[in-house]
Amino acid sequence: MQDLVPFGNFDETDLDKELNLIDTNIKAVHILTKLYLKDMIEKNEGHILNVASIAGFMPGPLMSTYYSSKAYVVRLTEGIREELKKQASNVKISLLCPGPVDTNFNKVARS
Repeated sequence: MQDLVPFGNFDETDLDKELNLIDTNIKAVHILTKLYLKDMIEKNEGHILNVASIAGFMPGPLMSTYYSSKAYVVRLTEGIREELKKQASNVKISLLCPGPVDTNFNKVARS
């Protein structure tokens, strides 16, 4: 995780760390959601739970890439939910947006 959480001013943070974070928080979520959703739509059943963060709803000074990546998950999930509703699909998609949790995240983010 240490390589995935760039902390600092956006113009000074490590681009490789940011791209790794984007691969994990955006690309992986996007790919998995699409692949599972296709199967679920075909069967007209299933439920996807994407995990974002309360960070997805606010600016993230010193962690702009992380906050932005969580905003992507929020908007992707909301968009898909509206599409499913319009299709009257039985497939459901939900979003979990926890607030601060006492984990090793902040320590790792600052290293």
